[in-house]
Amino acid sequence: MMRSVACLIALLVSGQVQALSCMRPDAVASYINAAEAADVYYVILGEVTLDRPAPARPDTGTYNEAPNNAVRGEITGKSLGPNGFQTSVNLGVKVHSLCAGPWCGPFPPRGPALMFVKNDQPRPVLEMDPCSTQYFGNPTPEMIEKVQTCHRGGTCEPAEF
Repeated sequence: MMRSVACLIALLVSGQVQALSCMRPDAVASYINAAEAADVYYVILGEVTLDRPAPARPDTGTYNEAPNNAVRGEITGKSLGPNGFQTSVNLGVKVHSLCAGPWCGPFPPRGPALMFVKNDQPRPVLEMDPCSTQYFGNPTPEMIEKVQTCHRGGTCEPAEF
C-alpha cells in the first residue's frame, strides 16, 4: 500500500514538473512575435530599475492581475530604430510577472538586457513570463546583431533547437 501511494505521489509530482515545457528563449523568435502582434512593442537595449523591491515570489496559479505580481519601474537605454539601437529612452513601465500554474516569471535583476515592452495604456508593460520570452538578460553582441538585422529586413530566422 505504501509503495502504491509513493508511486502515485511520484507520478503526480513528475507530471507537474513536466507540465510547463518551454522552448529555449530566442530573441529572434521574440522579435518576430512582437512584429506580428496586434499590439505595438518597443524593443529596448537597456536596464530596468524597479520603484520598490520586487516581491520574493509572485502569486501563482493564474495569468490574472494580482497586487504582488506587478511593480512599477523605469527602463533606461536605447530603443531599436532603422539604424539599430540609437535612440535614448527613459520609459516608465509596469513590470508584470506572469504565471502559468505554479510557474511565474521572475522580476528582472539589475543589469543590461534586451527587452520587448508592450505599449499599453496607461503605462507600457514588460511582461516577465515563465519562459523568458520578453526579457533577455546580458544579451550577447550576436543576439543584438540578429535582432537589428531582422529589424532592417535582413535574414530573420529563429534558432533551431
